Amino acid sequence: MWLFGVLATFVILVWLVIMGLVHMSTRYHHSRLSRRVLAVEAVFSWMLAAVYVQGHLPLPPAWSVLASLPVALILYVALGVTTLELWRLKLQGSFDDQISRLEQKEGALLQELDLIRDQVHAEALRLRESEAQERTARDRCGRLRHIVNQWQQEPGVARVRSLRVAEWEELYRAAGPGGREARQKELLAEGDAARAARDFEREVQVNVELAIIELVALEQDRGIEVGSKGAGRVDRLLARQDEIASELASVRHELAGWRRKKGDFLSQGIKL
Repeated sequence: MWLFGVLATFVILVWLVIMGLVHMSTRYHHSRLSRRVLAVEAVFSWMLAAVYVQGHLPLPPAWSVLASLPVALILYVALGVTTLELWRLKLQGSFDDQISRLEQKEGALLQELDLIRDQVHAEALRLRESEAQERTARDRCGRLRHIVNQWQQEPGVARVRSLRVAEWEELYRAAGPGGREARQKELLAEGDAARAARDFEREVQVNVELAIIELVALEQDRGIEVGSKGAGRVDRLLARQDEIASELASVRHELAGWRRKKGDFLSQGIKL
């Protein structure tokens, strides 16, 4: 049984040595430098094998030289294949560096593209909400303006009430949110007092003034401008998305080119 194991090991070693020699001779186009390196490794392998055999086998010098040849051949093939593969990796490094750089750039562009798509989606949702709020605000403005117009256009007092409306609008535009809120509270109290006293005319006037305060606040809310800014942001995001898509296509084209060059480099005999 042990003899079979020894024989199998011997066959495997012979096969590995033959394959290694074939690999070293056919995989590469050797230069003077690579031949010198292999020659130095051959001498080093023979010397190392000779020292090993002399130290472990008590043989005459001539037999030691013969016994060291198979060991030297195994060491030479192992050293030669390792050296040539490391040499290949060094030559291949220029391709790998470019491919790695482009892959990192591709990943960064894909990440930015995903981020922009999320931002566009979120901005589109916000715009839909903003548009709904604008429609509600416009409808409310229309109802308030109708109340004011009805009051100021009453026959006989239209001119006076128009001047009053203009005065209120100017006053509350200048008052700011804090001033409008304080005046609104006062008017609500006055409206309650007018209803309690059954002073219908005063109650209507208070309601008109409250309507003007709310109108001024809604007009200064600048909801439409905010919406247009949001739409402009979406346009900028979509433009950037197109730029990234174009840049990504260019990076992928360049990446495919470098991968093809690497494949061509590895598919033929490697020049050392």
